[in-house]
Amino acid sequence: MKDIGQAEKDFSSNPNGDSGNSHTITWDSSKNPVVSRTDVKTQLPQLTLREFPDEYLVFFWASSTSFNLEAPPSTSGREYRRAAIATVKNSLGEKVGIAELMHPQHWDSKENSGLSEFVFIGRRSVPEIPGDIPKVLALQIKWEDGVAYRIHIAEIEEEAWWNSGPTWKLVALG
Repeated sequence: MKDIGQAEKDFSSNPNGDSGNSHTITWDSSKNPVVSRTDVKTQLPQLTLREFPDEYLVFFWASSTSFNLEAPPSTSGREYRRAAIATVKNSLGEKVGIAELMHPQHWDSKENSGLSEFVFIGRRSVPEIPGDIPKVLALQIKWEDGVAYRIHIAEIEEEAWWNSGPTWKLVALG
């Protein structure tokens, strides 16, 4: 894992080249362009695969950090879809985003509250909408034997993401 200070060198200040948000991501293909067997061995030593089954795991480099998750009240039936959104909170307890479940049974698990790990998979920003706050699109993950599994998908305020002290790491998504 790299400290995000090192990973920030991979990102430009703004995709338009102006002096906007200093953490806006632009892919730099010269940095971690592919995931090698050596990367897997050094970054995920607990992953003990003799061969890498492409159909089962997706390897990628990503920014990763943790936030507190507050589950929605239990619900079922028609109310399920409207109430199935958890609150993502920063270390100060402030709401900084939301997480949506993948299926109702996920809300009955222990991954629905407390400190949770998230990995950055994209960004959403619509400057044409007044007051739109840029968001990081992230997967809430849990690790089992060196493999990350998706629990929920989240939208987290971009500023809160960068203020949380993220790290740059290799993810093996199963």
